[in-house]
Amino acid sequence: MTLNRQIRHELQVRKDRLFKVDTRAVIDELKLFFFFLRSKPLLNGLLEELRTNLPDFETTYNSMAAKQRIILPATEKERVRLCLSFLEHCMNSGKDDEPFQIAVGVGFYGNGSTHFFIEQFFMPFYEYLDQHIEDLSAVLYVIEKFKLRSQWFKRDQLFKLYNSDTSTGEAKLDKSLRGFLFDNGIEYPFSSPASDSGRADIVASLHTPDPVIIEVKVFDGTTRGRNHIRKGFRQINEYMTDYDKDIGYLVIFNVCDKKLRFSLNCTDKPHRIITSTKTVFIIDVDIYHDITPASQRPQLEIYEITEAQLLSMVDNTEIKHR
Repeated sequence: MTLNRQIRHELQVRKDRLFKVDTRAVIDELKLFFFFLRSKPLLNGLLEELRTNLPDFETTYNSMAAKQRIILPATEKERVRLCLSFLEHCMNSGKDDEPFQIAVGVGFYGNGSTHFFIEQFFMPFYEYLDQHIEDLSAVLYVIEKFKLRSQWFKRDQLFKLYNSDTSTGEAKLDKSLRGFLFDNGIEYPFSSPASDSGRADIVASLHTPDPVIIEVKVFDGTTRGRNHIRKGFRQINEYMTDYDKDIGYLVIFNVCDKKLRFSLNCTDKPHRIITSTKTVFIIDVDIYHDITPASQRPQLEIYEITEAQLLSMVDNTEIKHR
């Protein structure tokens, strides 16, 4: 059995348990289900992407309760996010009967109210996960996999690739990422397609209704420092607007002997900046290759970048932070 089939099987087993437990244990079973999601990088990547810009539970629930029926969003992905909002509310409510109360609140008065809640709010979420395991289209998971592969197995190769000609090094690293995306099921990771705001480094699946926006930057601690990364952050927000996307990915290749540190309002991992309508995931890939033995290396200088600096539209003077 392949790894993804194994994950799919385990996911199904946990879904089946939810239908079998006593109604008073549904919340506990939901928590176990989400603990499992967090333990699997592929599923956790899907979960983190879905958690961006969740609809407000109170507003959504009150609207449904007023009309005594479930109100579905315009798209399937919005429906899945709505379901996730309801599931997270139940797990955080501290009330074992919250699924029952929600079912009654939205107009279901027959027997099996908790089962109704599971069918209406859990199953669309589960089916989305199940479908995307097969599709291998969890973008965040694939990019993080590329990060680990680069740092564990390709560090020396990528560092030499960059330093063979630093004037074109960023483009070469961009190409290595595009190749990995394609090999891992992200369709047509084109380089630099034009949009109203210019040319994004990578827009994958451009021919589909759900393109993927990725901006690539190099961090060298000097000429390509905060301002260079801030420029990439601004660009990806502009491209997200052009393509009507609420998620983007900023991939930063660290090619110097400084430790890159992000100080952001959201402390979740991977790093991300969340605004009112957009979420940008920040994935730093450290490919700096030092042949000096670890015992002889000095402590790395910390190079800090704050959320305020990335959000600023004014160029900042490069200031070193230790």
